[in-house]
Amino acid sequence: MKKVVTVHIADEVFQMEEDGYNKIQKVLKKIEAGSSNGFSVVKDVETRMAALLREKASVEGLITTAQVDEMINSLGYSAYLKEEASQTRSNSYSGKYRRLFRHPQDKVLGGVCSGLAAYFDSDPVLLRILFVVLFFVGVGFLLYLIMWIVVPQARSAQEINDLNNQRI
Repeated sequence: MKKVVTVHIADEVFQMEEDGYNKIQKVLKKIEAGSSNGFSVVKDVETRMAALLREKASVEGLITTAQVDEMINSLGYSAYLKEEASQTRSNSYSGKYRRLFRHPQDKVLGGVCSGLAAYFDSDPVLLRILFVVLFFVGVGFLLYLIMWIVVPQARSAQEINDLNNQRI
């Protein structure tokens, strides 16, 4: 089941699937951001979009996401959507499980404790104290060294936040 929204494009009313509307919004925002005279350019593109959508409207008047994709491709703006999709895939982990990383900025030695703290949503100071206690017991140094070698370092602190905000 798809959500249908009523939208105004260049002063014309259309019924379309919400996914298609979101794609149109992304394209128009990219055009506005990339233009020095964004408002007039966006108005021109909106007018052309409305004309193409009017042609593609079905008998019921519903514009599908596939029709929006065709319209965006015919205008030559499909690269805006592909660019964003590839950035989303490369910047976030697409799996359903959280991943453990060493923290690149909040580190004392290798970032293992702060990475564990981000993974378990706890305070890194507590984990550092735990590793110091384990060091005196005899296993802390070896455990920390193994984790330092095995656990990969995140490219940025934002990557850790993005990954750990994805709950199962």
